[in-house]
Amino acid sequence: MEDVPYKLSLLIITCLIFFYGSKDKPFDWLPIVEPIVEIACVLHIFFTFNMNAMYFIVIAPTSLIPYDFGDVGTKEGRVEESNEAEDLQKQSKPYETPVPEPPVVEYKEPMYILLMQHASGAMMPYYFIFTLVISIMGCFYSKFFHSLILLEFFRQPAGVLVMKACMVGAPNLARSGVMGITMILLWACIGWQYFQEAITEVNYCNTFYQCTLKALQDGFRGDLNTMHGDDHGNIRGDYIPPEVFTEKIDYQMQVIFILIFFMLWEFILAGIIQGQIIDAFAEIRLNDDEKGRDARENCMVCSMSRFALESTNINFYDHIKKEHNPMFYLFFFGYLIDKDQDNYTGLESYVRENLDRCSTAFVPINTCAAQNQAKTDDSNEVTNAMLEETLTGMNSSLQDITSALNLLQGRVDSLAQTDDVAP
Repeated sequence: MEDVPYKLSLLIITCLIFFYGSKDKPFDWLPIVEPIVEIACVLHIFFTFNMNAMYFIVIAPTSLIPYDFGDVGTKEGRVEESNEAEDLQKQSKPYETPVPEPPVVEYKEPMYILLMQHASGAMMPYYFIFTLVISIMGCFYSKFFHSLILLEFFRQPAGVLVMKACMVGAPNLARSGVMGITMILLWACIGWQYFQEAITEVNYCNTFYQCTLKALQDGFRGDLNTMHGDDHGNIRGDYIPPEVFTEKIDYQMQVIFILIFFMLWEFILAGIIQGQIIDAFAEIRLNDDEKGRDARENCMVCSMSRFALESTNINFYDHIKKEHNPMFYLFFFGYLIDKDQDNYTGLESYVRENLDRCSTAFVPINTCAAQNQAKTDDSNEVTNAMLEETLTGMNSSLQDITSALNLLQGRVDSLAQTDDVAP
C-alpha cells in the first residue's frame, strides 16, 4: 500500500502534462480528465491518511516501548565483570591456579552505529507528515504539488540502485566536476585576455564577470561557440573565414582555441565521467554478486564452504536451515536476555559472558557438530581397520608358530624312537 500514493501522483502529473491547458481553462479541450484527476487526488489523501494512521497508531508506539537488554555490550557491564573476576582471583587459594581471563575486545560505543541504523527510522514521522501535507495541498491548492511525491521513486528498488551508484561514484564525480570547472575558467580567462574585442562584438559580454557566466553556461554543454560567436554557433558571427592560412591569424587561433576545448571536454572529460558512472554500477553489481555468492556457498554462522561440508557427506542446505540457522541464534540470545541468570546452565552462562563482552568466541568458526561426528566416525573406522589388520597378522603369526612347534615335536618324537631301538 505504500507505493499507491506514488502511483496516484504519477497518474496526476501525467494527466497534467498531456491534458492541462491554461490556468483559467485547465482541461478545456478534454473535460473528462478533470474528474479523473479529482478522484485521484481524493484517493491520494485517503491512502496517505491510512499510512499515517497505521504508522502513528501501530508502528510508532511499539517501537517506543522500552526493553531492558541488561548490560549487554555496555561499558558498565564490562567493568562489573572485570571487578568480579578480580574478586574471585583474590579469594582463590595460593595453590589454586587462577583461570586466565579472556581478552576484552575493544570496540567503539554503539551510539554511532545505532544512530546510523535508526537515522532513517527517526525521519519516518516527518516523512509521513510531509506526504500528508503535500497530498492535502495538491488536492485543494495546486495539483502540481504532487510532483514532490515523485521523490518516492528513490525509495523504490530502481531509485535505490541509482542512489547507491551516486554514493559510490560521488567522490570521483566531484573531482571530475572540479576539473571541468577549472577547464572552463581557464578557457574563459585566456579567451577574455586574447579575444576580448571579438567576443564583445557579437555578444553582450561587456565585463569579465558576464563572460565568465556565459562560459560556464556554454562550457558545461561542451561547446564555447556561443561565447565566441552568435547564438547559432558561428564564431565571430558572420565573419568570413580566411582564404589562405596566412591570413587572419587571430581568427584561426580563436577557432583552434575553441576546438581544443571541445575535444578535451567531449572526448576526454565526458568519457571519464561516463566511465566513472559505469564503474560505480559495476562495483555495486560486483558487491551484490559477492554477497549473494557468499550466502549461497558459505554458512553465515561457521563460515564453512559448501564444498567442505558436502565433502564430509553433510547436506549444505540442511546445515544452514537446521544446524546453523542464524535465526536460531537470535532466538537463543533473546532467550538468554529474558531468562533469569540464576537459572543459567553452564553453557548458557558461557554464552552470556561472551555476549556481555561482545565476543564471538562461542561461535563455531570453521567447525560444526556434524563434521566432528563424521571425523569421529572416520577415525573409528580407521582404528577398527587397523585393529582388524593387526589381529589378522597376529593370527597368521600364531599359525606359523603352531606349525613350527608341531614340526619340532615330530622331530623330538622321532629321536625318542631312535634311542629306544638302539641296544
